[in-house]
Amino acid sequence: MISNIVIKKRKKYPKIRKLLSNKYFNSVIVTLVILSVIILLLDVFNFFDKNMMMQVSRLNDFITSVLVFELILKWFVSNSNKKFLARNWIEILAVLPLLRVFRFGRLAYAFRLLRLFSLGTILQKKIGSITGALQSKLLEYSLLIGLMTFAILFGTVGFAQFEGSTGLIEPSEAFWKALFSLFSGEYADYPQTLGGKFVLFMLLVFEMTFFAMLTGTISAVMVEKFKETGMQKINDASDCVDHIVICGFNPKVNILVREFSIDPIRKDSEIIIISQKADLESLKSQGIKTDMVMIMQEDYTHIDVLKRSGINTANLAIVLSEPDVNRSTHDMDARTILSALTIEKMNSKIHTCAEINHPEYIDHLKMGGVDDVVIEGDVSGRLLARMGSSRGILPFFEDVLSNQSGNTMHFHKLPSELIGKSMSDALAWFCKNKQSIAVAVRSKSGDLVVNPRDYLFQEGDDILTIIDVNTRTSD
Repeated sequence: MISNIVIKKRKKYPKIRKLLSNKYFNSVIVTLVILSVIILLLDVFNFFDKNMMMQVSRLNDFITSVLVFELILKWFVSNSNKKFLARNWIEILAVLPLLRVFRFGRLAYAFRLLRLFSLGTILQKKIGSITGALQSKLLEYSLLIGLMTFAILFGTVGFAQFEGSTGLIEPSEAFWKALFSLFSGEYADYPQTLGGKFVLFMLLVFEMTFFAMLTGTISAVMVEKFKETGMQKINDASDCVDHIVICGFNPKVNILVREFSIDPIRKDSEIIIISQKADLESLKSQGIKTDMVMIMQEDYTHIDVLKRSGINTANLAIVLSEPDVNRSTHDMDARTILSALTIEKMNSKIHTCAEINHPEYIDHLKMGGVDDVVIEGDVSGRLLARMGSSRGILPFFEDVLSNQSGNTMHFHKLPSELIGKSMSDALAWFCKNKQSIAVAVRSKSGDLVVNPRDYLFQEGDDILTIIDVNTRTSD
Protein backbone atom coordinates (compact mmCIF):
# COMPACT_ATOMS: atom_id res chain seq x y z
CA MET A 1 0.00 0.00 0.00
CA ILE A 2 1.09 3.58 -0.49
CA SER A 3 0.46 6.50 1.79
CA ASN A 4 -2.08 9.16 0.98
CA ILE A 5 0.71 11.67 1.53
CA VAL A 6 3.84 10.04 0.11
CA ILE A 7 3.28 9.51 -3.61
CA LYS A 8 5.69 7.02 -5.08
CA LYS A 9 4.58 7.33 -8.69
CA ARG A 10 4.35 10.90 -9.93
CA LYS A 11 1.84 12.16 -12.43
CA LYS A 12 2.89 12.08 -16.05
CA TYR A 13 3.86 15.67 -16.98
CA PRO A 14 1.61 17.43 -14.42
CA LYS A 15 2.69 20.92 -15.53
CA ILE A 16 1.75 20.18 -19.15
CA ARG A 17 -1.64 18.80 -18.06
CA LYS A 18 -2.23 21.94 -16.00
CA LEU A 19 -1.30 24.15 -18.97
CA LEU A 20 -3.64 22.30 -21.34
CA SER A 21 -6.52 22.75 -18.87
CA ASN A 22 -5.76 26.45 -18.32
CA LYS A 23 -8.63 28.60 -19.61
CA TYR A 24 -6.32 31.44 -20.67
CA PHE A 25 -4.12 29.12 -22.74
CA ASN A 26 -7.18 27.65 -24.45
CA SER A 27 -8.61 31.11 -25.05
CA VAL A 28 -5.43 31.95 -26.95
CA ILE A 29 -5.75 28.75 -29.00
CA VAL A 30 -9.36 29.51 -29.89
CA THR A 31 -8.41 33.08 -30.88
CA LEU A 32 -5.65 31.79 -33.15
CA VAL A 33 -8.01 29.26 -34.74
CA ILE A 34 -10.54 31.98 -35.52
CA LEU A 35 -7.77 34.22 -36.85
CA SER A 36 -6.54 31.46 -39.18
CA VAL A 37 -10.05 31.08 -40.61
CA ILE A 38 -10.34 34.84 -41.14
CA ILE A 39 -6.98 34.87 -42.93
CA LEU A 40 -8.16 32.03 -45.15
CA LEU A 41 -11.33 33.88 -46.14
CA LEU A 42 -9.47 37.11 -46.89
CA ASP A 43 -6.92 35.18 -48.92
CA VAL A 44 -9.59 33.44 -51.00
CA PHE A 45 -11.24 36.75 -51.86
CA ASN A 46 -7.88 38.30 -52.86
CA PHE A 47 -7.86 40.87 -50.09
CA PHE A 48 -4.06 40.85 -49.74
CA ASP A 49 -1.53 42.38 -52.12
CA LYS A 50 1.88 40.80 -52.64
CA ASN A 51 3.65 42.82 -49.93
CA MET A 52 0.93 42.18 -47.37
CA MET A 53 0.78 38.51 -48.32
CA MET A 54 4.35 38.00 -47.07
CA GLN A 55 3.42 39.38 -43.63
CA VAL A 56 0.23 37.33 -43.55
CA SER A 57 2.18 34.20 -44.48
CA ARG A 58 4.51 34.76 -41.53
CA LEU A 59 1.55 35.25 -39.20
CA ASN A 60 -0.02 32.06 -40.52
CA ASP A 61 3.25 30.20 -39.91
CA PHE A 62 3.27 31.45 -36.33
CA ILE A 63 -0.34 30.32 -35.79
CA THR A 64 0.49 26.94 -37.27
CA SER A 65 3.50 26.56 -34.97
CA VAL A 66 1.37 27.24 -31.90
CA LEU A 67 -1.32 24.78 -33.00
CA VAL A 68 1.26 22.09 -33.73
CA PHE A 69 2.89 22.83 -30.36
CA GLU A 70 -0.48 22.27 -28.65
CA LEU A 71 -0.85 18.90 -30.39
CA ILE A 72 2.66 17.89 -29.29
CA LEU A 73 1.77 18.72 -25.69
CA LYS A 74 -1.37 16.58 -25.95
CA TRP A 75 0.74 13.74 -27.31
CA PHE A 76 3.15 14.02 -24.37
CA VAL A 77 0.40 13.58 -21.75
CA SER A 78 -1.40 10.81 -23.65
CA ASN A 79 -0.89 7.27 -22.39
CA SER A 80 -0.84 5.77 -25.88
CA ASN A 81 -0.57 6.87 -29.50
CA LYS A 82 -3.85 5.10 -30.26
CA LYS A 83 -5.79 7.17 -27.72
CA PHE A 84 -4.05 10.34 -28.88
CA LEU A 85 -5.07 9.75 -32.50
CA ALA A 86 -8.61 8.76 -31.53
CA ARG A 87 -9.11 11.98 -29.57
CA ASN A 88 -7.27 14.43 -31.81
CA TRP A 89 -7.49 13.10 -35.39
CA ILE A 90 -9.70 15.99 -36.50
CA GLU A 91 -7.21 18.56 -35.21
CA ILE A 92 -4.32 16.71 -36.85
CA LEU A 93 -6.16 16.55 -40.16
CA ALA A 94 -7.09 20.21 -39.85
CA VAL A 95 -3.58 21.50 -39.14
CA LEU A 96 -1.85 19.64 -42.00
CA PRO A 97 -3.05 21.96 -44.79
CA LEU A 98 -1.73 24.92 -42.79
CA LEU A 99 1.85 23.62 -43.07
CA ARG A 100 3.83 24.81 -46.07
CA VAL A 101 4.81 21.31 -47.11
CA PHE A 102 1.14 20.35 -47.45
CA ARG A 103 0.01 23.47 -49.32
CA PHE A 104 -0.48 21.83 -52.69
CA GLY A 105 -3.44 22.04 -55.01
CA ARG A 106 -6.70 23.88 -54.68
CA LEU A 107 -8.19 21.24 -52.43
CA ALA A 108 -5.94 22.38 -49.59
CA TYR A 109 -8.00 25.57 -49.28
CA ALA A 110 -11.15 23.62 -48.58
CA PHE A 111 -9.48 21.25 -46.14
CA ARG A 112 -8.09 24.12 -44.12
CA LEU A 113 -11.61 24.78 -42.91
CA LEU A 114 -11.52 21.50 -41.00
CA ARG A 115 -9.85 23.62 -38.33
CA LEU A 116 -13.35 24.77 -37.47
CA PHE A 117 -14.00 21.29 -36.08
CA SER A 118 -10.96 21.79 -33.86
CA LEU A 119 -12.49 25.03 -32.68
CA GLY A 120 -15.62 23.17 -31.61
CA THR A 121 -13.55 20.50 -29.87
CA ILE A 122 -11.52 23.04 -27.92
CA LEU A 123 -14.59 25.07 -26.97
CA GLN A 124 -16.49 22.08 -25.57
CA LYS A 125 -13.53 20.42 -23.84
CA LYS A 126 -11.25 23.10 -22.54
CA ILE A 127 -12.58 26.58 -21.92
CA GLY A 128 -13.91 26.40 -18.40
CA SER A 129 -14.96 30.06 -18.46
CA ILE A 130 -17.80 29.39 -20.93
CA THR A 131 -19.00 26.02 -19.65
CA GLY A 132 -21.52 27.70 -17.39
CA ALA A 133 -23.06 29.49 -20.37
CA LEU A 134 -23.13 26.29 -22.42
CA GLN A 135 -25.35 24.45 -19.99
CA SER A 136 -29.05 24.34 -20.94
CA LYS A 137 -30.63 25.06 -24.33
CA LEU A 138 -27.97 27.59 -25.33
CA LEU A 139 -25.54 24.74 -26.00
CA GLU A 140 -27.94 23.12 -28.47
CA TYR A 141 -28.43 26.36 -30.38
CA SER A 142 -24.69 27.09 -30.36
CA LEU A 143 -23.91 23.64 -31.74
CA LEU A 144 -26.41 23.91 -34.60
CA ILE A 145 -25.33 27.45 -35.48
CA GLY A 146 -21.68 26.36 -35.44
CA LEU A 147 -22.36 23.47 -37.82
CA MET A 148 -24.31 25.70 -40.18
CA THR A 149 -21.55 28.33 -40.13
CA PHE A 150 -18.94 25.72 -40.98
CA ALA A 151 -20.99 24.46 -43.92
CA ILE A 152 -21.48 27.95 -45.35
CA LEU A 153 -17.80 28.84 -44.97
CA PHE A 154 -16.78 25.53 -46.53
CA GLY A 155 -19.06 26.14 -49.52
CA THR A 156 -18.02 29.78 -49.87
CA VAL A 157 -14.32 29.00 -49.98
CA GLY A 158 -14.82 25.94 -52.17
CA PHE A 159 -16.96 27.66 -54.83
CA ALA A 160 -14.79 30.78 -54.87
CA GLN A 161 -11.64 28.70 -55.26
CA PHE A 162 -12.77 26.15 -57.86
CA GLU A 163 -15.56 27.85 -59.82
CA GLY A 164 -14.05 31.32 -59.54
CA SER A 165 -10.68 30.22 -60.93
CA THR A 166 -12.33 29.50 -64.31
CA GLY A 167 -14.37 32.68 -64.34
CA LEU A 168 -17.65 30.82 -63.86
CA ILE A 169 -18.51 32.59 -60.61
CA GLU A 170 -17.67 35.90 -58.98
CA PRO A 171 -16.16 35.68 -55.47
CA SER A 172 -19.02 37.79 -54.11
CA GLU A 173 -21.53 35.23 -55.41
CA ALA A 174 -19.81 32.27 -53.73
CA PHE A 175 -21.37 33.05 -50.36
CA TRP A 176 -24.93 33.19 -51.72
CA LYS A 177 -24.39 30.04 -53.78
CA ALA A 178 -23.23 28.19 -50.66
CA LEU A 179 -26.06 29.58 -48.51
CA PHE A 180 -28.91 28.71 -50.92
CA SER A 181 -27.35 25.35 -51.81
CA LEU A 182 -27.30 24.41 -48.13
CA PHE A 183 -30.93 25.36 -47.44
CA SER A 184 -32.54 24.42 -50.76
CA GLY A 185 -30.56 21.25 -51.48
CA GLU A 186 -29.82 22.29 -55.08
CA TYR A 187 -27.44 24.47 -57.09
CA ALA A 188 -28.80 27.16 -59.44
CA ASP A 189 -26.19 26.48 -62.14
CA TYR A 190 -24.63 23.03 -62.07
CA PRO A 191 -20.92 23.30 -61.12
CA GLN A 192 -18.57 22.92 -64.08
CA THR A 193 -15.36 22.00 -62.25
CA LEU A 194 -14.57 18.79 -60.40
CA GLY A 195 -13.78 20.75 -57.25
CA GLY A 196 -17.10 22.61 -57.47
CA LYS A 197 -18.98 19.34 -57.80
CA PHE A 198 -17.18 17.97 -54.76
CA VAL A 199 -18.07 21.08 -52.73
CA LEU A 200 -21.75 20.84 -53.78
CA PHE A 201 -21.81 17.15 -52.87
CA MET A 202 -20.41 17.93 -49.42
CA LEU A 203 -23.00 20.69 -48.94
CA LEU A 204 -25.82 18.31 -49.85
CA VAL A 205 -24.51 15.76 -47.35
CA PHE A 206 -24.19 18.50 -44.77
CA GLU A 207 -27.69 19.71 -45.49
CA MET A 208 -29.15 16.25 -44.80
CA THR A 209 -27.14 15.92 -41.60
CA PHE A 210 -28.02 19.43 -40.46
CA PHE A 211 -31.76 19.01 -40.79
CA ALA A 212 -31.66 15.50 -39.38
CA MET A 213 -29.90 16.88 -36.32
CA LEU A 214 -32.45 19.64 -36.11
CA THR A 215 -35.50 17.36 -36.16
CA GLY A 216 -34.42 13.81 -35.30
CA THR A 217 -32.57 11.46 -33.03
CA ILE A 218 -29.10 12.45 -34.23
CA SER A 219 -29.68 15.96 -32.93
CA ALA A 220 -30.70 14.70 -29.48
CA VAL A 221 -27.71 12.33 -29.16
CA MET A 222 -25.06 14.77 -30.37
CA VAL A 223 -26.36 17.72 -28.39
CA GLU A 224 -26.54 15.65 -25.19
CA LYS A 225 -22.97 14.48 -25.72
CA PHE A 226 -21.64 18.00 -26.11
CA LYS A 227 -23.71 19.19 -23.19
CA GLU A 228 -22.24 16.54 -20.91
CA THR A 229 -18.72 17.57 -21.85
CA GLY A 230 -19.55 21.22 -21.23
CA MET A 231 -20.67 20.24 -17.72
CA GLN A 232 -17.47 18.25 -17.21
CA LYS A 233 -19.34 14.94 -17.44
CA ILE A 234 -17.34 12.04 -18.84
CA ASN A 235 -17.83 8.34 -19.37
CA ASP A 236 -14.17 7.34 -19.72
CA ALA A 237 -11.17 8.54 -17.70
CA SER A 238 -8.92 5.55 -18.37
CA ASP A 239 -6.15 7.79 -19.73
CA CYS A 240 -5.75 9.62 -16.40
CA VAL A 241 -2.70 8.84 -14.26
CA ASP A 242 -2.21 9.25 -10.50
CA HIS A 243 -5.64 10.84 -10.17
CA ILE A 244 -8.16 10.77 -7.32
CA VAL A 245 -11.40 8.79 -7.53
CA ILE A 246 -14.24 9.73 -5.17
CA CYS A 247 -17.11 7.23 -5.05
CA GLY A 248 -20.35 8.61 -3.71
CA PHE A 249 -21.66 12.13 -3.21
CA ASN A 250 -22.48 13.86 0.05
CA PRO A 251 -21.61 17.24 1.66
CA LYS A 252 -18.08 16.03 2.43
CA VAL A 253 -17.23 16.16 -1.27
CA ASN A 254 -17.03 19.95 -0.98
CA ILE A 255 -14.41 19.66 1.74
CA LEU A 256 -12.43 16.99 -0.12
CA VAL A 257 -12.24 18.92 -3.38
CA ARG A 258 -11.31 22.16 -1.64
CA GLU A 259 -8.56 20.52 0.40
CA PHE A 260 -7.10 18.61 -2.57
CA SER A 261 -7.12 21.75 -4.72
CA ILE A 262 -4.81 23.55 -2.28
CA ASP A 263 -2.76 20.54 -1.21
CA PRO A 264 0.87 21.10 -2.36
CA ILE A 265 1.16 17.46 -3.46
CA ARG A 266 -2.26 16.75 -4.95
CA LYS A 267 -3.28 20.14 -6.39
CA ASP A 268 -2.38 19.00 -9.95
CA SER A 269 -4.32 15.73 -9.69
CA GLU A 270 -7.52 15.19 -11.64
CA ILE A 271 -10.50 14.33 -9.44
CA ILE A 272 -13.11 11.91 -10.78
CA ILE A 273 -16.39 11.90 -8.84
CA ILE A 274 -18.55 8.82 -9.50
CA SER A 275 -22.15 9.10 -8.42
CA GLN A 276 -25.59 9.30 -9.95
CA LYS A 277 -26.14 12.29 -7.65
CA ALA A 278 -22.92 14.13 -8.53
CA ASP A 279 -23.42 17.82 -9.23
CA LEU A 280 -20.71 20.41 -9.82
CA GLU A 281 -23.05 23.30 -9.14
CA SER A 282 -22.91 22.61 -5.41
CA LEU A 283 -19.13 22.90 -5.58
CA LYS A 284 -19.14 26.06 -7.69
CA SER A 285 -21.68 27.69 -5.39
CA GLN A 286 -19.15 27.33 -2.55
CA GLY A 287 -16.48 29.09 -4.59
CA ILE A 288 -14.47 25.87 -5.07
CA LYS A 289 -12.22 25.54 -8.12
CA THR A 290 -13.49 22.74 -10.35
CA ASP A 291 -10.99 22.96 -13.23
CA MET A 292 -9.53 19.54 -12.36
CA VAL A 293 -12.86 17.94 -11.40
CA MET A 294 -14.85 15.61 -13.68
CA ILE A 295 -17.97 13.64 -12.86
CA MET A 296 -19.33 10.28 -13.95
CA GLN A 297 -23.05 10.08 -13.22
CA GLU A 298 -23.10 6.31 -12.90
CA ASP A 299 -23.27 3.61 -10.23
CA TYR A 300 -19.84 3.29 -8.57
CA THR A 301 -20.55 -0.30 -7.48
CA HIS A 302 -20.27 -1.55 -11.08
CA ILE A 303 -16.92 -2.96 -12.17
CA ASP A 304 -17.07 -1.50 -15.68
CA VAL A 305 -17.70 1.98 -14.25
CA LEU A 306 -14.66 1.68 -11.97
CA LYS A 307 -12.57 0.53 -14.94
CA ARG A 308 -13.63 3.53 -16.99
CA SER A 309 -12.80 5.82 -14.07
CA GLY A 310 -9.15 4.76 -14.46
CA ILE A 311 -9.04 3.04 -11.08
CA ASN A 312 -6.12 0.87 -12.25
CA THR A 313 -3.91 3.97 -12.60
CA ALA A 314 -5.42 6.07 -9.81
CA ASN A 315 -3.39 7.01 -6.75
CA LEU A 316 -6.17 7.53 -4.21
CA ALA A 317 -9.73 6.24 -3.89
CA ILE A 318 -12.24 7.56 -1.36
CA VAL A 319 -15.55 5.73 -0.92
CA LEU A 320 -18.13 7.89 0.82
CA SER A 321 -21.31 6.81 2.56
CA GLU A 322 -23.92 8.08 0.12
CA PRO A 323 -27.32 8.80 1.72
CA ASP A 324 -30.52 7.71 0.02
CA VAL A 325 -34.09 7.87 1.28
CA ASN A 326 -34.71 4.35 -0.02
CA ARG A 327 -31.69 2.77 1.70
CA SER A 328 -30.96 2.02 5.32
CA THR A 329 -27.55 2.75 6.81
CA HIS A 330 -26.74 -0.96 6.54
CA ASP A 331 -27.54 -0.88 2.83
CA MET A 332 -25.32 2.19 2.44
CA ASP A 333 -22.49 0.37 4.19
CA ALA A 334 -22.99 -2.67 1.96
CA ARG A 335 -22.45 -0.49 -1.13
CA THR A 336 -19.37 1.08 0.45
CA ILE A 337 -17.89 -2.31 1.32
CA LEU A 338 -18.62 -3.71 -2.15
CA SER A 339 -16.99 -0.73 -3.87
CA ALA A 340 -13.96 -0.52 -1.57
CA LEU A 341 -13.15 -4.24 -1.80
CA THR A 342 -13.61 -4.19 -5.58
CA ILE A 343 -11.23 -1.25 -5.88
CA GLU A 344 -8.60 -3.05 -3.80
CA LYS A 345 -9.00 -6.17 -5.94
CA MET A 346 -8.58 -4.16 -9.15
CA ASN A 347 -5.60 -2.12 -7.90
CA SER A 348 -3.84 -3.41 -4.81
CA LYS A 349 -1.35 -0.52 -4.84
CA ILE A 350 -3.97 2.20 -4.52
CA HIS A 351 -4.56 3.98 -1.21
CA THR A 352 -8.20 3.39 -0.32
CA CYS A 353 -10.23 5.24 2.31
CA ALA A 354 -13.79 4.25 3.17
CA GLU A 355 -16.57 5.85 5.21
CA ILE A 356 -19.16 3.62 6.90
CA ASN A 357 -21.93 3.99 9.47
CA HIS A 358 -21.48 0.83 11.57
CA PRO A 359 -18.15 -0.06 13.24
CA GLU A 360 -18.78 -3.83 13.03
CA TYR A 361 -17.85 -3.68 9.33
CA ILE A 362 -14.35 -2.30 9.93
CA ASP A 363 -12.75 -5.75 10.10
CA HIS A 364 -14.27 -6.74 6.75
CA LEU A 365 -12.71 -3.72 5.09
CA LYS A 366 -9.34 -4.11 6.81
CA MET A 367 -9.13 -7.78 5.82
CA GLY A 368 -9.84 -6.76 2.24
CA GLY A 369 -6.86 -4.41 2.19
CA VAL A 370 -8.63 -1.06 2.68
CA ASP A 371 -6.10 1.29 4.25
CA ASP A 372 -8.25 3.66 6.29
CA VAL A 373 -11.82 3.37 7.55
CA VAL A 374 -13.77 6.27 9.07
CA ILE A 375 -17.01 5.91 11.03
CA GLU A 376 -19.65 8.46 10.05
CA GLY A 377 -19.89 11.06 12.83
CA ASP A 378 -17.29 9.33 15.00
CA VAL A 379 -14.50 11.89 14.59
CA SER A 380 -16.84 14.86 14.98
CA GLY A 381 -18.30 13.27 18.12
CA ARG A 382 -14.88 12.77 19.65
CA LEU A 383 -13.95 16.35 18.73
CA LEU A 384 -17.06 17.67 20.48
CA ALA A 385 -16.14 15.65 23.57
CA ARG A 386 -12.61 17.14 23.60
CA MET A 387 -14.02 20.64 23.23
CA GLY A 388 -16.34 19.99 26.12
CA SER A 389 -13.51 18.94 28.44
CA SER A 390 -10.79 21.29 27.07
CA ARG A 391 -12.16 24.70 26.25
CA GLY A 392 -10.39 26.51 23.40
CA ILE A 393 -8.99 23.38 21.69
CA LEU A 394 -11.04 23.73 18.48
CA PRO A 395 -8.71 26.26 16.74
CA PHE A 396 -5.88 23.72 17.03
CA PHE A 397 -7.80 21.03 15.13
CA GLU A 398 -9.08 23.56 12.57
CA ASP A 399 -5.48 24.56 11.92
CA VAL A 400 -3.81 21.15 11.58
CA LEU A 401 -6.66 19.42 9.72
CA SER A 402 -6.71 21.87 6.81
CA ASN A 403 -4.31 22.97 4.07
CA GLN A 404 -5.85 26.41 3.72
CA SER A 405 -3.54 28.25 6.13
CA GLY A 406 -1.35 27.86 9.17
CA ASN A 407 -0.07 24.34 9.89
CA THR A 408 -0.89 20.85 8.77
CA MET A 409 0.15 17.27 9.49
CA HIS A 410 2.64 15.64 7.14
CA PHE A 411 4.73 12.45 6.97
CA HIS A 412 8.50 12.71 6.44
CA LYS A 413 10.80 9.87 5.54
CA LEU A 414 13.12 9.13 8.44
CA PRO A 415 16.42 11.04 7.97
CA SER A 416 19.51 8.84 8.13
CA GLU A 417 20.77 10.91 11.07
CA LEU A 418 17.88 9.67 13.24
CA ILE A 419 18.27 5.91 12.70
CA GLY A 420 18.64 4.33 16.14
CA LYS A 421 17.65 7.58 17.87
CA SER A 422 14.64 8.31 20.11
CA MET A 423 11.68 10.68 19.90
CA SER A 424 13.45 13.36 21.91
CA ASP A 425 16.22 13.40 19.27
CA ALA A 426 13.59 13.64 16.52
CA LEU A 427 11.93 16.61 18.21
CA ALA A 428 15.19 18.57 18.23
CA TRP A 429 16.18 17.55 14.66
CA PHE A 430 12.84 18.43 13.01
CA CYS A 431 12.53 21.66 14.94
CA LYS A 432 15.97 22.76 13.73
CA ASN A 433 15.98 21.44 10.15
CA LYS A 434 12.32 21.40 9.08
CA GLN A 435 10.79 24.01 11.40
CA SER A 436 8.24 21.37 12.41
CA ILE A 437 7.22 19.31 15.43
CA ALA A 438 7.50 15.50 15.44
CA VAL A 439 4.41 13.89 17.01
CA ALA A 440 4.28 10.24 15.87
CA VAL A 441 6.09 7.45 14.00
CA ARG A 442 4.79 4.96 11.43
CA SER A 443 6.78 1.75 11.16
CA LYS A 444 7.23 -0.44 8.08
CA SER A 445 4.25 -2.52 9.17
CA GLY A 446 2.04 0.56 8.92
CA ASP A 447 1.33 0.88 12.65
CA LEU A 448 1.21 4.46 13.91
CA VAL A 449 2.48 5.23 17.40
CA VAL A 450 1.81 8.69 18.81
CA ASN A 451 4.53 10.27 20.98
CA PRO A 452 6.60 7.06 21.41
CA ARG A 453 8.84 7.32 24.46
CA ASP A 454 11.11 4.27 24.32
CA TYR A 455 10.91 3.59 20.59
CA LEU A 456 14.18 3.66 18.61
CA PHE A 457 13.75 4.67 15.00
CA GLN A 458 14.57 2.15 12.27
CA GLU A 459 15.27 2.53 8.58
CA GLY A 460 12.00 2.77 6.63
CA ASP A 461 10.06 4.56 9.38
CA ASP A 462 8.01 7.65 8.60
CA ILE A 463 7.75 10.56 11.00
CA LEU A 464 4.47 12.45 11.36
CA THR A 465 5.03 16.16 11.99
CA ILE A 466 3.07 19.36 12.38
CA ILE A 467 4.51 21.68 9.76
CA ASP A 468 3.75 25.03 8.18
CA VAL A 469 1.59 24.60 5.06
CA ASN A 470 3.86 26.78 2.94
CA THR A 471 6.99 24.71 3.68
CA ARG A 472 5.44 21.28 3.16
CA THR A 473 7.02 19.10 0.45
CA SER A 474 6.45 15.59 -0.90
CA ASP A 475 9.25 13.90 1.04
